This record gives sequence, C-alpha cells and structure tokens, in this order.
Amino acid sequence: MSQAADFSEIDQYVQNVPKTEKKSIERLTSYLIAPYQTDLEKVRSIYTWIGMNIKYDHKGIEQDKLTYNHDAEEVLNRGKGVCTGFANLFNEMSQYAGIESMVVSGYSKDALTSEVNPNVPDHVWNVVKVKGEWMMLDVTWDAGLWKNQDHSGQQRKDTYFLPPSLVFLQDHLPAMPMWQLVDAPYSMQDYLTNQIPLSDSSQLPYFSEQLDQIVHYNRLARPEQRLFEYRETYRFNPTEENGKEMAHGLLDYAGILVDRLDIMEHENHANDRKQALLREVIGLCAESKRYTEFHDWQSRICADAINSYVVNSYNEAIKMQPSDPDIYEVLIKELQVAKGYLEGLRDDFQTRGMKMENEQLIEVLQAKLKRVRTNE
Repeated sequence: MSQAADFSEIDQYVQNVPKTEKKSIERLTSYLIAPYQTDLEKVRSIYTWIGMNIKYDHKGIEQDKLTYNHDAEEVLNRGKGVCTGFANLFNEMSQYAGIESMVVSGYSKDALTSEVNPNVPDHVWNVVKVKGEWMMLDVTWDAGLWKNQDHSGQQRKDTYFLPPSLVFLQDHLPAMPMWQLVDAPYSMQDYLTNQIPLSDSSQLPYFSEQLDQIVHYNRLARPEQRLFEYRETYRFNPTEENGKEMAHGLLDYAGILVDRLDIMEHENHANDRKQALLREVIGLCAESKRYTEFHDWQSRICADAINSYVVNSYNEAIKMQPSDPDIYEVLIKELQVAKGYLEGLRDDFQTRGMKMENEQLIEVLQAKLKRVRTNE
C-alpha cells in the first residue's frame, strides 16, 4: 500500500507541527489528524510523525535502562525509546484517533545477517485496521534503527508501512500466529529456513480462518488478553524461555483473580462463585509449576488459594456429605500440595502463619477422616 499511494502532502504537513502541540499524546494526535478524513490518512500522519521525531534509544538498550523506554508518554516527552515504546506510542495515538490498533510481539531477523533468535520474542510492532482490514506496520524499523550500526546517524525509511502480509513476514514473525494476517499461518521452521514466499496463490486474499480468533481476542478484557497471548505464544513456539514467560504470566493473572476474590468477599458474593475463582487460581498454579520455579509471593498466592478452597469445601462437605471419606482424602491431598508451595520460603511472620494454618487444617481433616472410617 505504501508504494501505491502518494503521501507527500501528509508527510509535508507532519514536518511542521508546532512545539505547542506536542505537550500530550491527545493534543498531538488531534493536530496530526485534523486535516484528514480517512483512517489511512490518519494512520500515515501518526506513523510519519513518530518516524521523523522519535529516535531509537541505542544507549538506553545497551545500558539496560528500559523502564522509561516503554511508556508512551515518556517516549513522547523524551523523544526516544525502544521498539516497545515506539509501538505503544503509535497504539495510543491511533486509539485517540479512533482507529483500531494493537501491539504485536514476535521474532525479527537481524537486518545484516538475517539471523533469528527463536527462543523468545525479541521485537514489537503494530497491526492497524485500515479500510476494514488488519494490516502490519513497524514504525521502529522505518524510523531508521538499522541505518548506522555505529549509531552515528538515523535515517527514516518507508519499507514497513502497511506492506502485503507476506512481505512483512519475511523478517517479522508474530508470536501469535493469528497476527500473521494470512489464512494459513506459517510455522517457525518456515520462518527460520526462509520458506515463507513473497506471494502464495493458496492463501486466501483475507485471513478468514484467523479472523474469528482476532474478534474473540479483541472482545477480551486486557488481563484476559494477556493470558491468551502467553498461552498462544507458547503453543506456537514451545521453547523453555517461552514456557517460563507463560508461567509467570499465568501467575500474574492468578494474582489478579485473588484481587477479584478480595472484592467479592466485601460484596458478599455466593460461595460457589468464590470457589470457582479459587479453583481457577489453583489450576493456574499447577500449570505454571511445570515450567518454572516460583517467587515467594507466587508460592504464597498458590498456597493461600488452596487453604481457602479447602476450608470452604470442608464446611460444605459437613453440611452435604459428612460421611463420605473420599471428600476428606481429596482435601488432604490438596493441602499437601499447598504445603509443598510453602516449603523453602523465607522464614518470616507471614510464612510461619500460613504454614501453621496449613498444618492445622491437615490435622483437622485427618482426624475427621479417621472418625468417618471408624463409623463405616
């Protein structure tokens, strides 16, 4: 698309933005899109301004000072950032302009050697909806990241502005295959061995097979989107590093569910709803344990969820099936899992309290199980 359209007037307009209009993302975006009617024109204006005004922070990435390189407002204020910052800024500006846009992570090929690190996503770009179709763009690389390896200068390019999907996929492979924007996604092996063609008559003109998944993803709340991203990234490329990333992402989501449980406690929600959330937290913990070691706070979340779930289940069992030994055996096994999470934690007041609660629950259930079996 970038080759077929003439954007010279837009590019000229973008070069003359007054400094007073750069004080906030919202104000800058309003100025950039004011003369334009179509989404394509607005996208081009935003894209070109970022490419002309935001520099790649080579020193920041070399010194691993990335905390301020990712936030969109910080990138705008400082005038430099890394790929995540570029993509976040483009995404926020597009949203202010009323244009659908998403940040996409994936695997890039080195501009000089075409080498790929297949172990974990290493680059970030955007997809944007123009004329009803999703398309890809990379404002970081078009801003001239690869122009001078000695960092002596930076020259903006126009290679990655809404090219055909197969062209973009030559050196950008999304971590989630749905963002390849082709009907039949290619594999990591296809990408590593340069087997993705520049044209493919077998691919439908629009990615109908993936569109339902994109629609579903866009309907999710942001925490659920992140959960979806972690799982899809690992499913597509199940490396050890992606497994660890997924596990910690799942545990972050477990923490969000625990916060929701705290709110439910204050709002007196039904016990079955709280038990369902606790069960989900426990499942996330078990899934994560297969891929990584836990931090202390993660182990505590998991152990506390089990202890709470067991207490609620025990109270319910006494009411409904007080003489069924199988229930108590299952609950004791659950508590043993919680005990495992607590082993090796830092010996502080919180840990000691959780261990004491866990041990007391095990004793209570073992005593109850013994009485039930005696009466059989």
